[in-house]
Amino acid sequence: MTDAKREKRDELRRKLRAYVEEKRKRHVQPDPPPRYDEVYFEGTAWLDRMARGEVED
Repeated sequence: MTDAKREKRDELRRKLRAYVEEKRKRHVQPDPPPRYDEVYFEGTAWLDRMARGEVED
């Protein structure tokens, strides 16, 4: 591999690492964390039944 290609590859890697690091910094955890309770599970079951066509309006 020529030096010019190696330099371009290395520069691309640096840019990609910087991009990933910036995205990681902007990631925010939900506060409060989502609640998975009986209402959530009943709702997902209902949506699944709707998708299968088992629920009437």
